[in-house]
Amino acid sequence: MGSWIRNDLGPLIDDLLSPEQVKKRGLFNSAYIEELVAKHKAQKCDYTDQLLALINLELWFQIFMDSQKDDDSERTRERAYSEKLQC
Repeated sequence: MGSWIRNDLGPLIDDLLSPEQVKKRGLFNSAYIEELVAKHKAQKCDYTDQLLALINLELWFQIFMDSQKDDDSERTRERAYSEKLQC
């Protein structure tokens, strides 16, 4: 599993756990996450469980929280537009 994360899932981890993404999310210390990823990729430590948890959490946020914000924004725009059309 650790090898799979280092190799095949490397691009996914680089994207989901990038310093920019971690900072944007604001939940964790981005320097710590960056170090965790680097040590795992260099095979200095096995952080498979932690990385899988972080990947799943970020995906959950993207699916359920970020999309909810988009839905709310769309509803707000629709409401504002329909109110504008009323006499």
